Amino acid sequence: SVKTLRYYDQAGVLIPELRKDGSNYRYYAKEQLISVFIIKKMRLLGFSLEEIRRALGKNTLESMENEVHQHIGKLEGEILRLGKQLRESKVLLEKLQKGKELLERDPKEHWDVVVEEIPEKHLFTKRSLMESYRNEEVSLEKWIEVIEEAKREDLTVNGSFFITYHTELFGQFLQKNCDTEFGLQVEEKATSQHIRKAEGYLAATLIHRGEYRDIVHKYIFLKRWIEQNGYHISGNVTEEFIISPIDINNGAMHVTKIIIPIRKN
Repeated sequence: SVKTLRYYDQAGVLIPELRKDGSNYRYYAKEQLISVFIIKKMRLLGFSLEEIRRALGKNTLESMENEVHQHIGKLEGEILRLGKQLRESKVLLEKLQKGKELLERDPKEHWDVVVEEIPEKHLFTKRSLMESYRNEEVSLEKWIEVIEEAKREDLTVNGSFFITYHTELFGQFLQKNCDTEFGLQVEEKATSQHIRKAEGYLAATLIHRGEYRDIVHKYIFLKRWIEQNGYHISGNVTEEFIISPIDINNGAMHVTKIIIPIRKN
């Protein structure tokens, strides 16, 4: 099109053989049709105008080979980036679908305790003593800090966000200062000094749906269930945020899983 030819002219990619004074009409030599074909071919392959301009400007096999070699490197990097985005998008979709299914269950099932084997996982973690900690607030600043640092280290998210409280049960509700570990599940092959391999274990779990500030009632119920069913608590409690405030800004749709390690008495 005329618009494209003008654009290529301004970019120095395809300069007309002759420009007529007065009308400013552009005239192209017959040989330039070959350049037009090369440009179209390279554009279809995703080359930028600057890459095309350099290749056509030198017009040698060496220059063309060099531009193609560099372009392939960029494409391979883009494929890796898009592959990472695709995997993380699928993880997010899986979480949303799981959360939706849990929200749609019969209200009678909201108090069903499940004893299950928690599989091992790799967590990118940050542990700190949270001063004047208020459990119902859920420290979003800390969540965002962990997520942003994981991005800087180019880690691929492979699951939910977890919080482990290194204190006695209910300690996160009662103490002013709370030893808290924030963890983001990442791919097993990921490497970082902040990645911790969390071993698998047996746990009693209970799903909490809705506003986080009401979760303490589920804790009380779960503790009683553990005691009444011949188990005792054998480790620190962890919360898995299946649908969290950083997934959707609607507290009624948040889904949190309470995970308490147990052993038979």
